[in-house]
Amino acid sequence: TFKKVLSYLKHLLGWEFYLLKRRKFKEAYNCFWVRLFSIEEGLGLTTPFYKINPNWAPYPERIEVEVTTTCRFRCPKCEHTYWQEKQENMSFDNFKRIINQFPKLKEVSATGIGHGFENPDYFKMLRYLKSKSIFVQFFDPLFLPDEKILRELIGIGVNFIWVSFDGATKETYEKSQVGSNFDKVIENI
Repeated sequence: TFKKVLSYLKHLLGWEFYLLKRRKFKEAYNCFWVRLFSIEEGLGLTTPFYKINPNWAPYPERIEVEVTTTCRFRCPKCEHTYWQEKQENMSFDNFKRIINQFPKLKEVSATGIGHGFENPDYFKMLRYLKSKSIFVQFFDPLFLPDEKILRELIGIGVNFIWVSFDGATKETYEKSQVGSNFDKVIENI
């Protein structure tokens, strides 16, 4: 509806003005691009054209990088719980090698089957992305971070944190996120 579109535009422009006031022009452009053209986090305005002719699609400007397969939870819904593979962290050098292959990169989702905070290089990775004015987001249950880590994320300038929260009560949440703690996650949120 028109009200929803107007509300979205107001949100989008508010974020843009915030970045522009801080003279973060490249980041403002990338944020604007993500909101208009990314199918995952935006309106996906160019998607219909790429469906007509996939050859029109540009070199990827949005990627998802799985920085770890390490997870301490054993959630019944997650394939990770049933894997037999060794849990591993991506090195910072490999991360940089991947990112540097995409010269027009505007957005990175630093997420995956594991939880980024399990990787000791995670903050270096996030800082590296932000040093390139890339729009950064990730999914996490927010179990591991403490107040200091959360403040550091704000300081880095992560654009979005999507909280994995699979239950409205302590009982249902802790059955779904086996190994987590409902109260701690609520406090972190």
